Amino acid sequence: MNAPVIVSDAALRAIAANSFRHLLEADQHYKAGRFPSAIASAVLAIEEAGKLSWITANGTAPKEKRHAKHAVLFLGLLKGLQSWPWTAEWVKFYMSGANPADVSLTAQQQKDIAAHPELAEFVRRLQAGEFADSTERLNAFAAATVEKEKREGTHQSWESFFGQGLQNLRLKATYVDISPTGDALTDPSTLDESSAKFWCTGAVAFVILALLIAKHQRKGLELQSVFANAPDELTGAEPVFKVLHKLIPGLQAKAEAAELLRTAEAVVAAN
Repeated sequence: MNAPVIVSDAALRAIAANSFRHLLEADQHYKAGRFPSAIASAVLAIEEAGKLSWITANGTAPKEKRHAKHAVLFLGLLKGLQSWPWTAEWVKFYMSGANPADVSLTAQQQKDIAAHPELAEFVRRLQAGEFADSTERLNAFAAATVEKEKREGTHQSWESFFGQGLQNLRLKATYVDISPTGDALTDPSTLDESSAKFWCTGAVAFVILALLIAKHQRKGLELQSVFANAPDELTGAEPVFKVLHKLIPGLQAKAEAAELLRTAEAVVAAN
């Protein structure tokens, strides 16, 4: 049996740099009013960032459905934002840093585990110390949530996204498809500025997250030079910075992209 291939730091840094290159291109397209191209580049940035986080969490790249698996963490986070108060309560529980066995469940969480065996099993495993790190806890919670929603029948609207990733969106932003009747089935020009701003913002947030995950897993990985030449006003950085500003008192008001990334990395290093 062949030994598992360990992805080198140089390869991880190349993935990170490529992800950030796509992010910069999304910014350039957006500022020039090329909104479909901004979306396509933002999706590529998300997929490369997802590849980085997948490899640092699992050791190797996925061999099947790579595009879908590269986007799965981003989609899971995006989906979680739809029910953020509920999700945040659970995140606070399993990412608190305290011994999970010593953390009391809220009244709502007690109702959740009574009603949903998937969440009850997640809590049992968490309190038994079965998860080695935060990545394993996050993946296990995401899996439990998916199984819960499959049983409830609420997962269907997201199923195509989790099965195919963001490929369809990227293709929609890139090509005009013709229907059997001869009409335009998809047209990139229908994608507007607000859609482009949404995906650019999502890409900024996810690239930052992927860089932090990579740095946490590979302490010696050098990433500072990847974003050394980032523009001061990167499209999508402002709302992400505002979130960090609320979490981290004392940050400067201007959302300088390079400073944003340095600050986020420093926070992880300090914790």
